[in-house]
Amino acid sequence: MTLADYAAEIARSGFPGIRPLDPMLRTDLLDGYLDRVADYDLDESGAGIRDRKALRRWLTAYAAATATATSFATVRNAAAEGSNEPLHRAINHWAGDLAEVALRLAHREYQVAGEGWTGLAGPTKAVMEAMANGCDQASRHAQAVLASRLSFLFAVDEQWCLDAVLPLVDPDIDLSRAIRCWDGLLMGRIGPPKLLENRLLDLFLAMAQHLGDRRDETGRHYHQRLAEVALFHGINPVEQGWLDRYTTSAAEESRVEWIRQISYALPHLSSGEADAQWDAWMGQYWSNRLASRPRELTDEEDTARLLTHLLAHTKRTLSHCQTLEGGAIGIRPYPNGLEAPPRCRGPEAGRAHPAVAPATALFAGRCFGWVWW
Repeated sequence: MTLADYAAEIARSGFPGIRPLDPMLRTDLLDGYLDRVADYDLDESGAGIRDRKALRRWLTAYAAATATATSFATVRNAAAEGSNEPLHRAINHWAGDLAEVALRLAHREYQVAGEGWTGLAGPTKAVMEAMANGCDQASRHAQAVLASRLSFLFAVDEQWCLDAVLPLVDPDIDLSRAIRCWDGLLMGRIGPPKLLENRLLDLFLAMAQHLGDRRDETGRHYHQRLAEVALFHGINPVEQGWLDRYTTSAAEESRVEWIRQISYALPHLSSGEADAQWDAWMGQYWSNRLASRPRELTDEEDTARLLTHLLAHTKRTLSHCQTLEGGAIGIRPYPNGLEAPPRCRGPEAGRAHPAVAPATALFAGRCFGWVWW
C-alpha cells in the first residue's frame, strides 16, 4: 500500500456503514457524528461540557497533531485560535496561568489553615488584588479567570470578594470589563444564595440588557445560569420579586430563551421536585403572565411556556419521538409506559397556541436529543 492508500483508509473511518460511501457524504456523516458526541454523548456520560465550540477546536487540534511530536502548548494554542470568548483567551495567556496559580495557592493556604483561617492575606492576596485593580491587557485576562472563581473566592474571604472581585462584573462601573468578566463568571459556579443576595442577583438582572440578546455561548450560559438560580438556589423568584424585574426589563428574545432553559433543566428534577417548583413559584408566575402581569405574554413566550408546563407535570420523560405516516407525531414511551399523563392546573389549562405541536416537538428534541425517524 502507498502513503495515499493509508491516508484514504484513515479518511474512510472505521464505521462499516460509512466507509463505502461517497467521500462528500462520508464527510458529512462523520461531521454529524462529531456533532452528536459534542452535543449529547458527553452530557449523557456525565461530563458537563459548557463550551461546545471550544471542544470542537480541541478535537480538531488533537487530530491535526496525530502521529506527530507536537507539544501540548502547540495543541492548546491551536485550539485557542478563532475563539472570541474572553475566558478561553485568558486561560491560554500567561496572565491567566498566573491567576490560576494564585488561586491554587489561596486554596492551599485555606486547606492548611483549617479552622484557623481568617481570610486572604500576604503575597497571594496582594497579587490577586493587583490583578483585580489593573487596567492593562494582562490584568484583563487575569480578571476573567478571577471572575470564573467568584464562588470560591467568596467562600474563602467574603468581604474581600465583595470589595475586589464583585465590582468586576458590575456594568455600572465598567461595562466592557463587566461583559468580559461575565464570560468567566458564567463558566464557573454561581455560588451560594448568600452571594446572590449580596448584589450578584441584582447584577444578573442588570446584565439582561447586555447579554440577553446574544446568540453566542455567553448568551446561552447567561440564560442557563439564570434558570439555575430560579430552580436550584432557594431564592423564590416570585416571592422575592426578582423574576418580575427580569420579565419587565428583558427583551422578548431573552425571556423566551430563559423559558427554554427552564424547560431543559426540569427533566433533571424528580417528579416531587418538579411539583414543588410548580407549587412554589411556577404556577403563580404563569397565572400572572396569562393575566398580563407584569407584562403581556407574547406568542413566542406562550409557545415556550407550553413545554415548561408539560415537563413540570410529567413524571417520566419520554425516550424517543417518531414521525408516523401522514406526518403526525407519535410518542414512544419507556417500555413500561408512562406512570401518569401530563397534568395541567388553573385557568391556563385550556389555553392553547396554534404552534403547540411543532414547537413542543422541536423543543423536546433539542432538550433530550430525541431521535427522529
